[in-house]
Amino acid sequence: MSERNKKQNAESSRQKCLVVALALLLLTAFCVLPSVSSGQDLDDLFQDGPVSVVTPALRESDRLRIRDLQYQQDKVLIEMKKLEARYAELDHQQQSLQQQMEAVFRDAAGQLKIDVNKWALDLDTLRIAPRPQPVGAASPSPSPSRGNSPTVTEGQTSPPVTSPKKEKQP
Repeated sequence: MSERNKKQNAESSRQKCLVVALALLLLTAFCVLPSVSSGQDLDDLFQDGPVSVVTPALRESDRLRIRDLQYQQDKVLIEMKKLEARYAELDHQQQSLQQQMEAVFRDAAGQLKIDVNKWALDLDTLRIAPRPQPVGAASPSPSPSRGNSPTVTEGQTSPPVTSPKKEKQP
């Protein structure tokens, strides 16, 4: 009898476990079914943390306007890149022309046997003028006929730039 009781107890125990598992399955299905039919994600039901907040979304018209502005911004950036490339090209061209002017002055000065270390070309009047002394030089040098006129000097890539003095306003 003990053998028979053990078999009955084992079968009864299995049936009880099966009933409990089936009950848990049905209970879970009843909890999940309403949320699945409403479109809620299953992961949201079983998460341990706080319930996530629904994030706001922009209207379609606002998103389209932002995309349009991004497109316009990209067009401006492309135009800026083109202008930077054009500036570099023009700067190179200007430096080349400056070097050509220096070469013409050196050739002309060589034919006239003029020392280019002492004399420079005044670009305003296109006349040869004494070269200005460096700022730290002891002896003052005579200035060209026009006070702030730029001169072409050997090794210089562009004429000296002089800016007009600003007057103080009361």
